[in-house]
Formats: sequence, C-alpha cells, structure tokens
Amino acid sequence: MRSINRSNSRADQKTFLPSRILSIALAIGFAMQSFATVRAFSWDAPNAAYTRNITGMVTAYPYTPVAEVISKLNAQPAGKRVLLMLGFTDRLAAHPSDACRTVDATGKTVLTKFAGPWCDNGLAEVKTNVTKFFGALQSGGVKGIDMLVLDNETTFWAGRYVTADGSNTKAIEADPRFPALAKRMGVKTLNKLAWGGVEYYKWCQFVAGDFDVALNAAVFTPFRAKWPSGITCNYGGAPITSRFITPDMGGLGIVNGGAGYGTHNSMSFYGNSLHWIRGAAFAGTTLNDTAFDMFRLNMHRIRACNASSARKMLPWIANYSLGCNGEGQEPGGDLASYYSSLANTKYWDENMIQLAIPIEPGNSGGP
Repeated sequence: MRSINRSNSRADQKTFLPSRILSIALAIGFAMQSFATVRAFSWDAPNAAYTRNITGMVTAYPYTPVAEVISKLNAQPAGKRVLLMLGFTDRLAAHPSDACRTVDATGKTVLTKFAGPWCDNGLAEVKTNVTKFFGALQSGGVKGIDMLVLDNETTFWAGRYVTADGSNTKAIEADPRFPALAKRMGVKTLNKLAWGGVEYYKWCQFVAGDFDVALNAAVFTPFRAKWPSGITCNYGGAPITSRFITPDMGGLGIVNGGAGYGTHNSMSFYGNSLHWIRGAAFAGTTLNDTAFDMFRLNMHRIRACNASSARKMLPWIANYSLGCNGEGQEPGGDLASYYSSLANTKYWDENMIQLAIPIEPGNSGGP
C-alpha cells in the first residue's frame, strides 16, 4: 500500500456514468448497490438533460431563509433530499475564545491571537445554532433529509499551524493544556510541525481527529436525533492510518487519525495538484502531475481509505473539463489553482469507473 504500482489501465472503456459535460464546477457522487446505478449530487442544479442520475443539492447558509430551504428540499422526491450546509460550522475550530492561552506575569491566564486545537466554545456555539436550525426545518414542515453534506475545511489539520517562524506552534507549546497534548503525541516539542516531519505526522495521527469528534457532537448527533436514517459526510473527511499513508496534491503524505465524521468518508478525487508534486519522492516512487500519474494517485488514495476504514466513501469528483474553460479567470473565481490533470482525458473516464466499482470478492477497486 505504501507504494504506487503501475498497472494496465482500462481507460478505453466507456463510462456508464452521467454525461461528462456537467453544468457545475464540482460534484459529489456515490455508488449505489444496484448494478450500474450511480447517482451524483451536484453543487448547482444540473442541466435538465442530466437529471436522471444527477440531483442538485439544496444549499443552506446561516442567512438563508428557512422557508426557502424547506421548499427546495420538499420539491425533491424521497431519497434525493440532500442538504449542503455551508458556513454553519466554520467557528467550530476557529472560535476566538478557543485560541491558545498563556500565563502572564501576574499569573493570569489570557488568550493569544494564535489558533489552537481546542474547541470547547466553538462546539457549544455550533451545536446550539445547528440544533436550532434543524428544529426550524422540522417545525416548518420539511418532509425529510436523506443526506446532509458539510464542506468544513477549517479543521485541526497540522498544516494550519505551520509558520516559517514557528510562532503558532510556540503558542501551542506555551498553552497550559499542551503537556496533555504532548503526552498523547509522545513528543516533548512540536518542532514547528515541520512539513512531513515526525511531529507533523504524529499530530495528524493523534490530534487532528479531535475535530471530527467535535463535529460529530455538534452536528451529527442533533442531525440523527431529527432524521435517524439520514446519512452525512464532511468534505475531506476519511480516516487514513499511518500504515496506509497516501500522497496529497503536493506529494506530502496524508494521515487522518480518528474514526471520522458522520456515517460516510468523503475525500476528493479531482486529479488536481500543486507544483511541488513534480519529482517528489513518495515511498520510493517519483511522483508527477500528468494525467496518468494523478489517476494512479487517486487509485492509491481510495485504496488507502478502504484499507484504513470499513466505512463507505462518498467521493467528491470534478467535472470533465475542470480548469480548462477559464473558471479561474471568472470574477471572484477560486478555481485558478484547481486545474485537473484528468480534465479532457481518458483518465477522467477511468477515474470515474474505478470510484464507482463496488467492492466484491477479488476486486480491489472502488468504494
């Protein structure tokens, strides 16, 4: 698992998945158990020609009128009522009152400006707001929520605390709560959480998973209290053990400790990369950002997730031509760095096929 083995591709096969040309930037899709049935849930409403297998998620921000959310969810048939919640959980790992603490000259404990891996206040606030929102949906007459999707990317990931001068990690080390954290990690100092260093991976293994524990308490528990059969996931959330470490878009290893959030894992398989991946060494393999190399990386990633966790995967996928149509040049666009090497190639097809193949005896691919 630690190496990426070359194998013959089946890229000439034709995918049975929905049309390559989606009217969206990103989509989330997952394989159903029945043969050749794959349903995708898109960020935006799909073109009317592709609604058989693609359903637009209903997006809700804290400022979105509840009645609007209810109306859109109720307009969907049972089994396709998918709610995408954005902005509700951002302060879980970024509440100002959860910042690193220090003891001043008078012996008083005061807050610093640096973020830390603690979230007592963020958890309390988010759980209150989310529970209130769910209650409003239910009392307002929503027919149900089949799936809840989160896109919370402010977590306890180690890279969030890395700075050139080590100021953030020094603030964490000075916090009165650090000794307990260090004991869990088995370290004395954080050594700036240097990219790819021992402390970096220990943090990912022993500390990063605390965020999912908090997210479960703040969102999953109140969600299941209202809709017991609903499923839920968070973008980028999937346990990956150190034994099955897998490369990220820059060639650094991904390790995610803990059991994950909600009911399903949910990693991205866009095929995009950062320039550092070119020539990077990973477990004896030289990485690159060609279409074939990024396809291999995605296959390594899904297998690492499957080997690390028995939970099913809801993979985030890109549209067929991500980054090729000037998305990054659109006013306010944020896709300039999201060019996919798989775009407009046969490896996009193969990537989709492999992600959709169900696990059966003798089959190592798919979710």
